[in-house]
Amino acid sequence: MVLSVCGCDTGTIRGAIVDVKGEALPGAAVHVQGTSYQGLSNALGEYRVKYVPGELSLYFSKTGYTPGMLLLNVEQLRQVQATPVMLWPLPEGKGVYEFQDYRYRRTDFIEPQQLKTVGDGQIIYGTTRWPRVETTQREPLLICYKMPVYGGKLCQMNQIDVQPPYGQVGSVSAWVKTKDIPVVTEPIDAPEGLLMRIRLSQPLETGSYAVHWGALDGDLTLNEPRMFFFSVVEALTAVPLEPEAPAEEPSPKTPAPAPAVEEETGPSEG
Repeated sequence: MVLSVCGCDTGTIRGAIVDVKGEALPGAAVHVQGTSYQGLSNALGEYRVKYVPGELSLYFSKTGYTPGMLLLNVEQLRQVQATPVMLWPLPEGKGVYEFQDYRYRRTDFIEPQQLKTVGDGQIIYGTTRWPRVETTQREPLLICYKMPVYGGKLCQMNQIDVQPPYGQVGSVSAWVKTKDIPVVTEPIDAPEGLLMRIRLSQPLETGSYAVHWGALDGDLTLNEPRMFFFSVVEALTAVPLEPEAPAEEPSPKTPAPAPAVEEETGPSEG
């Protein structure tokens, strides 16, 4: 952690708390753990707190955001300028989200069905529901909130024909796993790990994908029996409109000829 120490007699730590946009985060609490020293960030996101020399753990918190931690080692009472601390906003509930333009977009939460393939009756797991969430990002930022820390998987989904449920005749189309895509999950807010990022090993092709913790492998004994479904689509290219031709000014109208007036004639003389 980068730290600057200046030779002042006051024993305070100064710093700033920001959000993921890098903007000031006012009203965030800071506490020097193991002591009674604490404070709040001001309208500029700046805080100031006293400390006891030694190895310090500063804990940051604000409702609706991930907590933050800053570790410092200061041997003497000085004025310390600490590096800024960034807190992430929390999504509305447990699940997997795409984070784009500083906003969370919830993926479809689906509990996979046990299905049988047409012909050989092989047991597979998938869904007959279509994904409703679409993104044009080939490397979407996928964020897990309050999900298992380990065991997260990403797979590509394709459609196949399966036997219909309840003994119906014919077949239905279902989305099932066709290819696993290597990923690494890493905590955003260590050590709590409320938010976990799914880091992709490669850009995604257009198609449908699911994040799961074993639900598509038939392991329904886990505490997360759902899959989280989304699609990657091509970005729509706007077609430039052709400029409209200027309207032709109406030509001046030629006045219509006046109707001919027949001359009145008197009675013919006999």
